[in-house]
Amino acid sequence: RFFGVTVDSLLNTDKTEREGEIRELISLYDNCGINDTPILYEEFKAAAKKFPDEYRILVRYMELIQETRIFGNSSAIIKSGEHKKLSAEICRLYDIIQKHCTDDSIRIKAKRIMISHLLWKYDCLPDENGSYHKDNTCLIQAKEIAVTLAETKDSKEIILTGIHED
Repeated sequence: RFFGVTVDSLLNTDKTEREGEIRELISLYDNCGINDTPILYEEFKAAAKKFPDEYRILVRYMELIQETRIFGNSSAIIKSGEHKKLSAEICRLYDIIQKHCTDDSIRIKAKRIMISHLLWKYDCLPDENGSYHKDNTCLIQAKEIAVTLAETKDSKEIILTGIHED
């Protein structure tokens, strides 16, 4: 270290190593099965702390939190109160991505996950007395996000069907 600069940063090898680690995590995520979700959740939780400005990691971590709750034992998570912490984390990640990420595909994916989260809260969460009732606030928030998404006719899948080689 000289003047607070490492040789790795001068040679740009730290960025290469960082990108390699991020790609490895993304590959692990892309190739995982549903039974791998709890293990991946822990990996991405650590990665989100290590790479707090890497939106490719944050959006996958956000989705893993949602999947852990849905495919894990939801009733146990609710009884323990853990859902409040997980919900707050999803909201925090969503806000970070929407405010700072410039990659539209990541921002749209975060919106989809947030809508899924809000619908889960609408359908599954009891109130403080343990009674189940529908919280329309969640539905309203989900609709507000949904109307910001592109129309189907503007989706990649629709547009690509019209592009063909002769």
